[in-house]
Amino acid sequence: MAAEDPVTLWRPDWTARRAPPVTDQAAARSLREAVDETLAGIVRGSGALAVEISGGLDSSIVAAAVAARGKDQVRLWLNAWGPDATADERPWIDSLAAHLGIAATSVPRAVGRLTEDMLGQLSTGVRPGLAALDVLHDADWARRFAEAGIDGVVTGKGGDSMFVQPADIGVFADLYRDRGRRALLSRALPDLARWNERSVWTLAHQALRRHWTPQAVDSPNPLIGPRRHADIPRHPWLEDIEDLGPAKRRQILGLVQGCGLHGPSLQTRVVSVLHPLLAQPVVEACLALPAGQLTLGRRDRALARQAFGDRLPEAITARRSKGEMTAFYGHLIADGLDVLRPWLLDGRLASMGLVDVDPAGAALTREALAWRGGYVDIMTTAAIEGWVRAWERRLPGV
Repeated sequence: MAAEDPVTLWRPDWTARRAPPVTDQAAARSLREAVDETLAGIVRGSGALAVEISGGLDSSIVAAAVAARGKDQVRLWLNAWGPDATADERPWIDSLAAHLGIAATSVPRAVGRLTEDMLGQLSTGVRPGLAALDVLHDADWARRFAEAGIDGVVTGKGGDSMFVQPADIGVFADLYRDRGRRALLSRALPDLARWNERSVWTLAHQALRRHWTPQAVDSPNPLIGPRRHADIPRHPWLEDIEDLGPAKRRQILGLVQGCGLHGPSLQTRVVSVLHPLLAQPVVEACLALPAGQLTLGRRDRALARQAFGDRLPEAITARRSKGEMTAFYGHLIADGLDVLRPWLLDGRLASMGLVDVDPAGAALTREALAWRGGYVDIMTTAAIEGWVRAWERRLPGV
């Protein structure tokens, strides 16, 4: 049978372009109804549940929706706390648990040293295991779910993109694109300037510069050879969206990246890992709303905070910060450099010219990690390396 061009059945920009304007009250109602519809379906069809609660807004919204519909069906309300203060969300978990009337289980984040066997376990499926770059945590939760007889685990992942975080210059650029000069007189300009800790003149000037673009969210992985980036096709959903504002384009990019959360992991071998904030009803409800409305022109995820405020403790809806795992992952990767350096610098990707060895070698040092980070790029490349090795073993000579 001759190959045929694929037929596009759905694109996120279709929803973004065709949606009529609605009031803030109607917008908040649409978010609430979409989340409730999604969680009602999950509760009905998923058996024994676990709910991942991080202490942040998104997972709290999901937990509250589950608690309203299937509290008795949940066997674990699970949180993992890190070893330093910035990664310890237990005070927020305690507040949420008391408000919802649930018994939360907080456990220490799994620690240990990376090994080649662990890296090899990251990507044994059809696609690279980008959903579980923290293989120690993935293995620990897979074990806990299996022991508790869990059928499905519900997360709050994807909320940052769909509900729109951050509320930055790009949000005002979208607003100006929609309203023209009237945006300069809107309440959003001083509110967003205050939120971003800059003057209204600086924010407006930067947003309206002809050649200004927001910092790229899909910037190239510095470990991959620069010549190879030019050969990589963009995801079809990212094509032909230049007419949309930068914040809306970033939201669509977040959806594309969120597709990677559905990839294989040690957890998916024992439970169904469910991300309701990336389900179709929620995605379409969020895409249909301008970024300025999702932020109410004043702060990140403001509309979601308003829509679900009556279900959550004020400490969470008003919270400005969020848990930070950077130091934790920095130590994990730094302590595993003796494994990661040969894994990447002498691996199959390097032999094929896909990993640019000199920049990669410079990035894989304690000094570079301390100054520049790059943990996601490193672990993503390590996962793809493991994926190539796994399939070369399965398909020798191909």
